[in-house]
Amino acid sequence: MPEKKKCICLVPCIFILLLYFSLACNSCSGSFSSLEGFDAVKITTYNIQTFFDSITVGTEYDDYKGSKSSWSEEKYKVRIGRLCSIIESIDADIFVFQEIENASVLQDISNNLKTQSDASRCFSHAVFVPSRDGALGCAVLSRFPILSCTSHQIDFRSINSSPPDMRPLLEVRIHCGFSSPLTIYAGHWKSKAGSSVLSNDWRSAQEEVLSSRIMQLKDELYIFCGDCNKDISEFYSDGDQVLLGRTETSFVHKRESFVKASSPWLFSKNNSLEGSYYFQEKWEKIDHFFLGSALEAQSFSLENKGSHVNDERIPIRYTVWNGAGYSDHLPLSCYIIEKKIETF
Repeated sequence: MPEKKKCICLVPCIFILLLYFSLACNSCSGSFSSLEGFDAVKITTYNIQTFFDSITVGTEYDDYKGSKSSWSEEKYKVRIGRLCSIIESIDADIFVFQEIENASVLQDISNNLKTQSDASRCFSHAVFVPSRDGALGCAVLSRFPILSCTSHQIDFRSINSSPPDMRPLLEVRIHCGFSSPLTIYAGHWKSKAGSSVLSNDWRSAQEEVLSSRIMQLKDELYIFCGDCNKDISEFYSDGDQVLLGRTETSFVHKRESFVKASSPWLFSKNNSLEGSYYFQEKWEKIDHFFLGSALEAQSFSLENKGSHVNDERIPIRYTVWNGAGYSDHLPLSCYIIEKKIETF
């Protein structure tokens, strides 16, 4: 008899996120009086690699705590400055970050951005969602007003085994000048560390939380941004679309419903792009944008020029002991527009 795969309960649990706040801007009011001219919106997703602040609370990774750690406030300030230089260089309208410790880091980023003195370029809105049991979460930094924010987690109550730390899915609705609010889903799925079978099941569970929420909302004006720890080649796809929710786990449950979403990685013009994460001398395409049918990706790019990459355009990972580097991921950027509805 074939081996029976482990089943996972995929009932999403929803709770309201409270860590939404406005950021101080030297020359901006904190809201947009007019959004005319914002036809295209630039979004950047960036795993900034274990970005802890300088205050030890005990949940930090080993390199960042203890008497033998070389982590310090000085190194933290230098790292904030480096990240701000990347943000200013990319100049996106919305940034989605993974692996950020808390809302205080977002506040420090805002306080150190030179663009905060420019009314047309300042970031006046932000939201952070912590991991339920882990040390790092996801965040959104926006020039546009954030209307609402919610997070979604897997319901573990009917699962027999102890689940690992599972980062929630962040859902943010933003007013950016489209015909209706843009929904941004921000996520960071389970890593491939440990059992490959189990970690794949947990990633499948997180994928199905995303697809279930999209089906529930029935709004195609959305974009998912994040680190899925899953290469584009590992998704079920149809042309330039991924089939979100169609996973090996879902087949076990005979779950036939899934969501089609465009992936810029699958566009033929982007075939030459190598990847966003370099591991064991191999590029991987594990950082993603998934777009609803009401959106179009005007352009898609790897942010692989600048001091955060080496001569081969490989990201320079951050190392605590000497305070060198930036992140082991490249930022990904995408210009999105709302598709025009043709009338006859």
